[in-house]
Amino acid sequence: MAAIRRHGGCVVDPLSASISDRLRADRPPQRLLVVSSQPCKTIKYLSGLGLGVAAVGVEWLDDCLKHGSLLDPKSYRLPAGYDGGRRFFLRKGASMAPLPARERALHGCRVHAGGDVVFVREMELLLMMSGATICKDLQSDPPPPLLFFFFPFW
Repeated sequence: MAAIRRHGGCVVDPLSASISDRLRADRPPQRLLVVSSQPCKTIKYLSGLGLGVAAVGVEWLDDCLKHGSLLDPKSYRLPAGYDGGRRFFLRKGASMAPLPARERALHGCRVHAGGDVVFVREMELLLMMSGATICKDLQSDPPPPLLFFFFPFW
């Protein structure tokens, strides 16, 4: 992470609602990537996919440092999910810029997350990154056009 900062990059750690607010601003970041050693099911990895940005391997960082320049991340992309029916990993659709909010998978959906405090906090962040509007109080919020409930299974 120090190398990223030293070369002018910004590390979003820990992931928080502030990044979601920055992405809604008038001028969201033009380049945003998820960097990981492998595809995973962490909130950070999934939030990046929800934003529509590419996930790349740490090898991309290593090679950028070796070459002294920002390399094209396309050949370093990690899978963006798995299609069980066709049995292959999905890579298309990801870019170096976040999708506009209106193009994200859950744009226009109003969602309520239920469960323990940690689960709700992480799930709400993931849902916001994917474009959803969070309904905190089902009694006072107007009925949404579409409502999902998420409860931890694991």
